Amino acid sequence: MGNDFKTVRADSLPFRAGAYYVRIQAMAVKHSIPPEDEFDEHDTPETKYIVIYDGVLPVATARLYPLDEEDCAEIYRMMV
Repeated sequence: MGNDFKTVRADSLPFRAGAYYVRIQAMAVKHSIPPEDEFDEHDTPETKYIVIYDGVLPVATARLYPLDEEDCAEIYRMMV
């Protein structure tokens, strides 16, 4: 029985919530960084995120910034 990992683009509220969950667990819970310091002006409804799920549990995320080149992005706020 293996892990059931799935990677999704967080393009709706439920998937963005998964990205936020991972960030809160990684930073606020583990490193005592308050959410108001972890989340910033780059976290908007238009922000692009990816989320990796193990079954139904979000376990990793990254925030993406589009670059000038087509289909290219920089990865920020990657957390597991």
